[in-house]
Amino acid sequence: MSSKYEKHTRSAEGAPLVSIITVVFNGEKHLEQTIQSVLCQSYQNIEYIVVDGGSSDGTVDIIERYADQIAYWVSEPDDGVYDAMNKGIRQANGKYVGLINSDDWYEKDAVETVVSTFEANDSDVIYGDKRIIREDGSSRIYRPKSAALDSDFDLNYVHPTIFVSKNIYEKRQYSSKYDVSADLEFLLALAAGGAKMVHVGSVIANMRTEGLSGTSRGRRRGRREGFYIRRMYLGRWAATKGFTKALVLAAAVRLMGPRIRRLLAQMHLRP
Repeated sequence: MSSKYEKHTRSAEGAPLVSIITVVFNGEKHLEQTIQSVLCQSYQNIEYIVVDGGSSDGTVDIIERYADQIAYWVSEPDDGVYDAMNKGIRQANGKYVGLINSDDWYEKDAVETVVSTFEANDSDVIYGDKRIIREDGSSRIYRPKSAALDSDFDLNYVHPTIFVSKNIYEKRQYSSKYDVSADLEFLLALAAGGAKMVHVGSVIANMRTEGLSGTSRGRRRGRREGFYIRRMYLGRWAATKGFTKALVLAAAVRLMGPRIRRLLAQMHLRP
């Protein structure tokens, strides 16, 4: 497939450059909404990077329509979503880096909110709340519980809201060992290393449940990978507690459907 490299950034004097990366594969259904959510940000100094895994649908056509507003894009085979993310990170020139997948989209003031929080707190990682959009059109807001090294650690559940200082990515990127949980391993490693993580108490991104980790297969794989990763960083007890809780919630959702989903949403639990 074709690849293209052009430098187009939206600049604002004195404002730190923010790199936004979208990884996509056969994502024509929602990609345009994702792109527009980046290009329509209230914050001006943005470098936008799109990494496509060699799509065979209309994904590349969509990217080409916005090529004059994209700093860098490429369409070529990759070794999975985390390999694609690492490709984008290596191209990023911004002081801060955000990752938004092609099923998701930002709130209009997301980047502005994140940058002001970074600058006020001298942080390594900023994360916020996300709005989960289900296939039936219903939604709920997920607020992360903990960035501490304990069994409630759940920053990986809000990964579209996470922005990381580029100097962190220069030292560490996403492991290719995991199919759906490399973000959990990355974030736990940062927490274990003493990274300063600050929560923004507002919705930063909207996330559909149609992606890989939102499928039944993806959730099963995520539970298995998550157990081993949590055991590595948190110990067997915390890993077992998290794994058991995930199994119980998954079983409840299968048995009771929408009613249990509403109850879990009220309790701020993740089905």
